[in-house]
Amino acid sequence: MIIDAMDLLHTNEAIDGFCLITSDSDFTGLAQRLREAGKHVIGFGSQQTPAPFVEACERFIYTENLEDAPAPEILASRQIQIIPKKLYGFSEMLWNLPPVIKDGLH
Repeated sequence: MIIDAMDLLHTNEAIDGFCLITSDSDFTGLAQRLREAGKHVIGFGSQQTPAPFVEACERFIYTENLEDAPAPEILASRQIQIIPKKLYGFSEMLWNLPPVIKDGLH
């Protein structure tokens, strides 16, 4: 994952953020390096994630705080029509996360 992220960092300027899904502190340096390069970094992991990794991320989301998605049959029974009013970039998505998510930093 580290090599792939660094390749993307150096070859694709259009990418403005990364999501790191891990509870392993070995990725702390990667999160720090991505932030130094001006990229947004969202981390996802369990409550046992070491503090240095949580703090290295711009935002950290504990997986225990995520709600389960409704079952497909429940969604199919609802008359839901999704009409996007605006396409969001990574920055907008980052700061408009649902309130059920607990931040590690803010």
